[in-house]
Amino acid sequence: MLREMKNNDLKIVSMLEQALFSHPWEEEMFAYELHDNPYAKLYVWEEEDEICGYIDYWITFERAQLANLAVRRDKQRQGIAKAMMEAMIQACERAMCENITL
Repeated sequence: MLREMKNNDLKIVSMLEQALFSHPWEEEMFAYELHDNPYAKLYVWEEEDEICGYIDYWITFERAQLANLAVRRDKQRQGIAKAMMEAMIQACERAMCENITL
């Protein structure tokens, strides 16, 4: 299930980021996105009360940009990233975005 990221998700999201990437974002970067970036949209994918993935994208007027996307290794190849991307695309369409970039 996709839901908006909350402040108490930051630690887990940061731990996932550290485990998945060679140049990971720090927890403070996610906190900035969540609290201080007015364009950022952050969501987590949750199954059985566990965060399995997350997505961070920005909508700035007619443009959107994917900032970060990750899925826990043991949950990869199950369609979670695709579902999060589809939700992002739908949100961007509703916001009348003309382009989505990486």
